[in-house]
Amino acid sequence: SLAPRIAVNHCDGSESELLEEGSQETSCDSLINVTEVDFFISHSWRCPSWMKVCALCHFLNLDAAVYSATVVWISTALILILRAGSVSEIAHSAQTIFELHRAVVYWPMTVFFLVFFLGHLRCEKRFWFDRTCVNQEDPQLKARTLQALPLFVAHSNEMLVLWDPSYLERLWCNYELAVFAKSSGDAAVTAVKFVPVWLPIWTLSAIAMDIVSSFLIDLVGTSTPPPAFDKNSDVQLFLATFVFWCPPCLAYLFPSILSFLVHFRKLKHHGHLLDKMATFDFRSAQFKLEGDRTVIRQQVLRLFETEQRPIDEKMSNVSPPDIHKEDEIIDRFNAYVRGPLHDSLMCSMGRETDISWKLCAVSFLPLMFNSMVSILGCDGFECEISARQQGYASVQQYMGMNAAMWAMACLLCYPSVHPLTLRVLHIITTGIETPSLQMFLGAVCALLVYVYVFFSTSAILSLLVVSVTTFSLPWFAGFVVCFTLLLLQTWTLFRHHG
Repeated sequence: SLAPRIAVNHCDGSESELLEEGSQETSCDSLINVTEVDFFISHSWRCPSWMKVCALCHFLNLDAAVYSATVVWISTALILILRAGSVSEIAHSAQTIFELHRAVVYWPMTVFFLVFFLGHLRCEKRFWFDRTCVNQEDPQLKARTLQALPLFVAHSNEMLVLWDPSYLERLWCNYELAVFAKSSGDAAVTAVKFVPVWLPIWTLSAIAMDIVSSFLIDLVGTSTPPPAFDKNSDVQLFLATFVFWCPPCLAYLFPSILSFLVHFRKLKHHGHLLDKMATFDFRSAQFKLEGDRTVIRQQVLRLFETEQRPIDEKMSNVSPPDIHKEDEIIDRFNAYVRGPLHDSLMCSMGRETDISWKLCAVSFLPLMFNSMVSILGCDGFECEISARQQGYASVQQYMGMNAAMWAMACLLCYPSVHPLTLRVLHIITTGIETPSLQMFLGAVCALLVYVYVFFSTSAILSLLVVSVTTFSLPWFAGFVVCFTLLLLQTWTLFRHHG
């Protein structure tokens, strides 16, 4: 029996070698044997190796990268405060705002990228990966292993799907998904982890554009002093604060035009995935080796001959079903892929216009780190001057409000850019067929989405400033109304994919 002892490869630094199409298949005998694995990796051999490596890094290391960068960010800020003697003295001790930027933005983001690409070196997870766990040199052993594939899938706690556009065209991939979903029952909905290979490209591209934009924010912000206003006029205070928070919008004008290309790619590939799953047909699936067709066909017929076919070691000894029932059984398999598997995919990834709040917040990680430059650097001027010019009663009130406003902007306001852009682009792509017109309107609308988000953020924060500094009840009521609308917008955008 092959089932009780499963060959497994550990997570180490050799992903690129394991995924390389031309790598030597000589490592099977060196793998350890275990009774179960943490993840069964399901992937298409057509997908480029580097994309699957990035997808694995995204799945394994993203959370650790965010956590590590955040710890470094906070630690660096505390060190700067201790060296300066107090929070308000940092603006005096830092020679330029760009030195502060390097300390609390570039350094933490360097840690982020190091952990993102290398964090798996400390990973203790165990994976079943076909290219190394299936002996590719012994045809007889390979055939026995492929026959026992349902047992390997059933002995995996979770399935990691590295999805690319060719994934659902490969029958082996769909078969692995179906076997895992059937062997895991209701738990398969949460146990199947879909990682599209475009996802790390989207995440890293968004972060790279945000690094450039955060630098431009400091460049524009430090060269523009707070506008003068009549401190006895609430309206002028509102307008002055609104204008002061506009540099982020100006800094994102150029990246916003480029970002629509990444969102277009997400819409295209995510929609392709859902369509392929909804229209899946076993009969049209493709094989890399024609000889595998008979093996996988018999496995599907045996597994789906009855609604409750158990997955055990006797599967390979079960006689083939009546040939007259083959079409009925294949249709049952098709219905399984189109139904429960499609539903589990929707639970995991949502619609093509859905994206998680966590990923949207991570895409603005450099801007969040850059907020420390504004808070500790007092917007590029002496803290007493910045506090007085912006209408605050004290430096402490000014710095506290600055921190609260940045937290609201980075956690509630700015992440809505991406789901709004996806929804607008989806309307354009479904209503307009001309590619050139789609591209033009997509770029314009992406720009307008950024303008809307950043200007509405400036308006809400300006209402908050006037409410706190003047203790005006009408202004506070206006802030409460706008903040409630902001929460409602956030809930609407992320409720299907939190």
